[in-house]
Amino acid sequence: MDRNIPAISPEACLDLFKLAEEVAHVGYWMWDIASGEVVWSKTKIRIYGENIATFKPSFEAFLAVLDEPTRQRVMAEIDAVLKGEKPYYDLQHRIHLRNGRTAWIHEKGLVIRDRDGTPLRMEGIVYDITDRMQLMELLRDQRRRLDYLQAYNPVSGLPGKRSLQETLAHLLTSGQTFYLAMLDLADFGTLNNRHGHRFGDAVLKALGQRLTAAYPDQVFHYNADEFAIILPAGEWSLHCERLHALVREPLEVEDHVLHLSASMGCSRAPQDAYTPDGLIRTAQTALRYLKRNHATLPGTHFLAFAPSMLETLSRRHQLAEALRNDLHAHPERFEVHYQPQVEMTSGRPVGMEALVRWHRPDEGLISPAEFLSIAREEGLMAQLDALVLEQALNQWHCWRQQHGALNLSVNCVISDLENPRLFERLREAAGEPGFTLELTEAEILKCDEAELTRLAELRGLGAKISIDDFAAPAILPCATCTACPSTS
Repeated sequence: MDRNIPAISPEACLDLFKLAEEVAHVGYWMWDIASGEVVWSKTKIRIYGENIATFKPSFEAFLAVLDEPTRQRVMAEIDAVLKGEKPYYDLQHRIHLRNGRTAWIHEKGLVIRDRDGTPLRMEGIVYDITDRMQLMELLRDQRRRLDYLQAYNPVSGLPGKRSLQETLAHLLTSGQTFYLAMLDLADFGTLNNRHGHRFGDAVLKALGQRLTAAYPDQVFHYNADEFAIILPAGEWSLHCERLHALVREPLEVEDHVLHLSASMGCSRAPQDAYTPDGLIRTAQTALRYLKRNHATLPGTHFLAFAPSMLETLSRRHQLAEALRNDLHAHPERFEVHYQPQVEMTSGRPVGMEALVRWHRPDEGLISPAEFLSIAREEGLMAQLDALVLEQALNQWHCWRQQHGALNLSVNCVISDLENPRLFERLREAAGEPGFTLELTEAEILKCDEAELTRLAELRGLGAKISIDDFAAPAILPCATCTACPSTS
């Protein structure tokens, strides 16, 4: 604040500033306007990166550490304070020190005037705010990165979730009619497991570029292996067919030629939803419905949302919760039924295949076609197969004591081989004569090197490996039996 008469002498001001410097590590300065004399405290000299013993403060030295834009700001602030246009000198700015370091300072000052209002001197304080400004810059960088990650997918560089939501909001506000297709790659997790996530990222980037070339400004990388494409309402199904064909075209990535496949769920705007989140949710509902009912929808690559899908998916959710609960708390509700294997020439039973059935008190037996797919998707197959294996082995041992030699076939999935406890139990069973492990053709085709090694280990122990759901079901020979048919 301007003062007509100095409240205290310069010497008294210096004493107060020295006290503040010692207590709060704040530097102080004084500038005699008439003589040009400048006084800097030790802390201010240190802030400016100078040697306390040799440095001679001056107004020129004060300006020398400023770049040109900052110098103009500082001089404009000083001029405004001297003219009385502003009560205080108050600025934050960078200073570029002689040692090459850049620091941030915050300076505050006021003008001391005589009785006539003529400026006599300026005096003030300075403190180093470099740490705080660096932290703020770091936070700003993080904010910019988060904004980028929300707007663009870091793997493909394509517009991401936030960009999709903003685009959908704009289209909905403008009253346009269009389709949103959510495209999900099939078995992408298997590709990642076999080749690594870096390779998987390269695949997503290459596919994103292909889709964008065909549909510029319409493709968004929504999440992981899921893309969103905004399609015109007219002939939307033809566009879905074209998208599916684009995905299936051979894709060359790092000397690998890939043959991908995808499923799509579509929603209509504004019929299916009036908000971006609603459109995304209904399209994903159609996608989930298609993926979980693919067995009953052969050859179907895309599906538009229908309200009835919600009821079906709700049923699935209820069954998933009940399945998880019964496996944990009511294992007795899972019954093992046996399909006999009969020798055609004599009609003599030679074995049986163990088949699981789930009995719920409120609705009786649940079809395996309904709950086995849920068990696979929810990661419950190992727990279910372990329960079936234990029951089947106990029953097998009992029947063998009563009727002599019998074969036992038990179904499993490839993921069972990755469960240490279940695999150990399979190893024990593999050593018993007549034990067969059945896998579907699709499961065999998904095997990686480690899983093939585990299958070979079971065969080496004596188990037969049967391929189910094949054009002609076959028995792979056990390693120790010359009577088995050759597969070569």
